[in-house]
Amino acid sequence: MKYTKKYFSFFLIFFSLLILIYTVYKSEFFWDGSKRDYYITYYYLAFFFIFLSITFLFLSEIFKTYFIIFFLSLTISLYLFETYQIIYERNSIWNLNKVSKIYKKKTGLEYDKRKRIEIYNDIKKNDPKAVVTVPSSFFFKDNSFNNLLPLSGVSSTQTIHCNENGYYSIYKSDRYGFKNPDYEWDNKEIEYLIIGDSYAHGSCVDMPNDIGSVLRTLTGKTVLNLGQGGAGTLVEYAILREYIPKNVKNIILLFYENDIQNLDKELNNKILQKYLNDKNFKQNLIGKQELINQKIRSKIENEKKIFLSRKIDYNKTKKDNLKKVIKFFKLNITRSRINQLLPKKNRPKYYKKPQKEFKKILTLINELSNKRKINFYFVYFPAFTMIENKSNKIYFQQIKKIVTNLNIPFIDINEEVFKKETNPQELFPFGMHFGHLTVEGYKKVTEAILRSTKSRLDN
Repeated sequence: MKYTKKYFSFFLIFFSLLILIYTVYKSEFFWDGSKRDYYITYYYLAFFFIFLSITFLFLSEIFKTYFIIFFLSLTISLYLFETYQIIYERNSIWNLNKVSKIYKKKTGLEYDKRKRIEIYNDIKKNDPKAVVTVPSSFFFKDNSFNNLLPLSGVSSTQTIHCNENGYYSIYKSDRYGFKNPDYEWDNKEIEYLIIGDSYAHGSCVDMPNDIGSVLRTLTGKTVLNLGQGGAGTLVEYAILREYIPKNVKNIILLFYENDIQNLDKELNNKILQKYLNDKNFKQNLIGKQELINQKIRSKIENEKKIFLSRKIDYNKTKKDNLKKVIKFFKLNITRSRINQLLPKKNRPKYYKKPQKEFKKILTLINELSNKRKINFYFVYFPAFTMIENKSNKIYFQQIKKIVTNLNIPFIDINEEVFKKETNPQELFPFGMHFGHLTVEGYKKVTEAILRSTKSRLDN
């Protein structure tokens, strides 16, 4: 026991220094200091353990014994709680069999359990030209093929999107690969032009039920939806530069909380940087749709081959399992639960600050809108944690401040929709915290956008 106590003392010192070094690395170097506030708690923890390590050397033998028993009991308890939380989340957040029963009870239909690659292969048997959606980010590290960066999808083609509501959303893309009836491009005047990420795109619902389609139905006016899943604000601005028609009355930018993370990746792409730094730069994508089609189809076939390779799948599984093991040892879920119990003012602030480029992009869109006498609206779509009042509001306030300081009308979907619902969870597929919206959810969001834009126009 004597040697155990001696080694335990060295272990405490080593553990303390390890926490300190890791905290410095994560807060100062890995994130360029942008998450210093979040990691301040771990600085305190590291110094506390250093103090404890030194104190332990001077404790009496009986206190050392008690301390070791307490420390080991606490450690085992924390990891047992972490194990319980992992099992609980696996059973409660998403259970395909449970969801399938709910879906069949509501609709009388079978939940489509096929993987995306399976439905792709099945549909290709009857329609060899069918494709799946491919985000622009898939091409960020591959600017070969005429140095072209696609910002849309394959044109005039049956396009398979995603499944969260029990069925795969599938739509026929327009002449430029977006989710619209093709005739909308022939209109002399566009009442609403939508840009944004997956929520604007209309993820996991069919075409009559996405925001663009519902807005078209409610107003009887022309609507162009240029939303693309996975897009950040720089891709959205680039899409606008490439595809905006001459006569647009209103631009609606639908912003989701992870768009800042998407923007991080976009800022590293040389082609996208040109849109940001040169107001006259264009790829002239409207005239290069055949090249876009070829590049995306080639990407799909190459990724399909990789996806079907057992070796690649095995390696991917190994990497995923390794991440899970690391998260387990870091007590990710337990730390998250402890943070939620803290008073709001004492909670670690773990969020990505909006970059200066974000403000620049909004300024450029605003300038373009003002020059063409277009009304520009910024729609803030909250993460589910914000809907449940569990997320830090500083991020939201920072975004809102940037938008309002530019005199851009700010529409808060949390206020306009979710806070008015008795159970906002019902607007998400099967109450998922990580999904998009149900048909009813998209409808209510669209109605809120329409109310807000009309009230501002009336004033």
